[in-house]
Amino acid sequence: MELSKPNLTRRQLLTAAGAALAAPAPAAPTSPVAVARCRTYEAPTLVPVLERMFDQIGGLGRIVKGKTVAVK
Repeated sequence: MELSKPNLTRRQLLTAAGAALAAPAPAAPTSPVAVARCRTYEAPTLVPVLERMFDQIGGLGRIVKGKTVAVK
């Protein structure tokens, strides 16, 4: 079995490689994030802050419906 040589010059290879590198990369996926300061972990202080943060990311229902969630 004889392998045929490709008819590609070094210049053509470098041109194609440069064109591939110059192409725009796809956008990286993003996740909704909210950050807030809470001075204590007491419920009367913490709950309103968490509610505001959940509102900022558009609510939890569409993101975690039927999933286990950890809040850090």
